[in-house]
This record gives sequence, C-alpha cells and structure tokens, in this order.
Amino acid sequence: MGWLFTGGQTRKDLIKRLTEREETETHIRSTEKHALRGNCLWAIMTVIKKETGETDRFIYLALIGNDGGYGWGYKEMTEHMGPNYYNCPLSFLNECPPPPPEDDKDGMAADWREGVREQAERNNVGRKLEVGATYKLQGVAAEWKDRTITIESLRPLRGSCGGMPTRFKKKMIGEKV
Repeated sequence: MGWLFTGGQTRKDLIKRLTEREETETHIRSTEKHALRGNCLWAIMTVIKKETGETDRFIYLALIGNDGGYGWGYKEMTEHMGPNYYNCPLSFLNECPPPPPEDDKDGMAADWREGVREQAERNNVGRKLEVGATYKLQGVAAEWKDRTITIESLRPLRGSCGGMPTRFKKKMIGEKV
C-alpha cells in the first residue's frame, strides 16, 4: 500500500485520527496503546469483526511524513508485513502476543520481533547505568573506539570523555570498565 495524504492536515491531527476508535458497518478498530518514535507511530490495535465477534490484536505501524506543503500523510504496516523499522517499544511485544503460526506462515512477524529485541539490546534499552561508573564507547568513529566515558548524570545523560564534559546517547555506551 502507498502513502495517503490529506491536504492541510497537521501532524497532531494525523496522529489523533490514526489512534482514535473507528467503527464501520463491518468492524470496530481501537487503539489500546500507542507510542511515537520519530516518524514511526506504533500502536497495539484491536479489530473486532461485527458479524462474527472475532477479535484480532496486533502491532501496527504508521509511518508518518509531510510531503513539503500539501499536508501530513501516512503509510500503514502491521507486524505481519515484517516492517523494516525496529524502534517499536519492547513493552508492545510483551503486551501483544505474536500472531499464530498459521497467520505468520513466512515468519515475517517472528523475524521482525527478534529484530526489535536485537535493536533494543544494541541501544541498551532497559539497561541500568550507574553515575560514577566508566564504560567503553561503542558504535562510534574509529578514533573514538578506545575511549571511555564516565557517567556524571542520568537525566540528562551526561558524562566526561577524556576530561571533556559531553552529552551522549545511551546506545553509545558499551560494557562497563
């Protein structure tokens, strides 16, 4: 599916529209929870088919973007499509069971969920850092690879590297020295 744009729509309006309850003649769609990571709008969606009462619960991604003047738009994906975006909140994986094997025949959802976990691990999501502790740097330019950083504050995340105070991202923190 391609991108859908609405003239004059703001980013805030689009997010509201994508996350509010929708009812049609055939189904009811509701957002249980959502999170915005840059221009990735992640949600846990529930769809109930009115005729059968059958419920489907899944992780949904709406890529949102501005076309440069017309308005904000989106492109929808579900975990069944194995989106190539891995910044989904880890809690969503725990709160929304994976699709059954018969709905994930090609394994895309399972592979995507593993990718989300790997990305979270690389970015140190959920890892507790200690003020005063020293860590190796990771994912940085070659000339910085052998340097360490000593944590000075957690909020905002700051430390000193080679005697210079600096702000940095958690994903730059490697193993504790």
